[in-house]
Amino acid sequence: MFNVPTNAIPYNSVYLVSVTPQLATAWLANNNYNRNFDQKEVNKYLRLILENKWKRTHQGIAFDQNGLLIDGQHRLLAIVQANKTVPMLIFTNEPAENHEAIDCGKKRTHLDSMKLELRDSRITAKHISTLRAMVSGRFCVRKNWSNTEINNMYRVYGQAVQFVMDQFASSKMMVDDPTLRGVIARAYYRVPPERLIEFCDILRNGHGEHANARVVRELRSWMLCVDNQRESTRRDIYKRAEYTLLAFMQNSPTVTIPLYANELFPIPE
Repeated sequence: MFNVPTNAIPYNSVYLVSVTPQLATAWLANNNYNRNFDQKEVNKYLRLILENKWKRTHQGIAFDQNGLLIDGQHRLLAIVQANKTVPMLIFTNEPAENHEAIDCGKKRTHLDSMKLELRDSRITAKHISTLRAMVSGRFCVRKNWSNTEINNMYRVYGQAVQFVMDQFASSKMMVDDPTLRGVIARAYYRVPPERLIEFCDILRNGHGEHANARVVRELRSWMLCVDNQRESTRRDIYKRAEYTLLAFMQNSPTVTIPLYANELFPIPE
């Protein structure tokens, strides 16, 4: 239990305020010299507010002695765009020079946050990249997820992610790709585990006893030549992995990739 030290001094310039969209708009009018706002960052906060997942923390909105906004513009913009009231801590009369020390520390990564939230030191960056690829699906768009969203998604899909990580735990192959792992994690909910394990074994070792191991080896050989991670490349990897797994399951000697199709392995909501 934390005890407040006897020499602690109450800080009288902080308030808990229900910030309305109108109030946020008025405060943003005094946002004259701040950095340019990033709409992707605003969208991240916007989703949390609209889905009622916003968490009030000790990190609040700050104004200097002249009422100039020095911290919090992205959060205020999200309140305006969400058109919802959000409780926040508001700091006033901060020294104007404090802007030099704001947002200068090391940003907590998704991995840092997840280890703290789930109390699991075994989680690695590969778990995060697999989860992101899995949830992104066929369009392979790298969304600006918040730590809260990533943690919640891992609670739902963590078993599938860990299954994939177990398959590649001792792998030395060069095709241990996050998009490929994401497809396999999706298939975890649709494909018998013993078949997925066999599929991964062929990818890992380049050989297998299955009569149709050739189509998997072809995918492995193709991926060894992939040398970039552009969005278009990720989509190619995703589709090839999906339809190679389908051909493997159907004992087909060839892999056919249609121009347009739905997700082969939709994940449970």
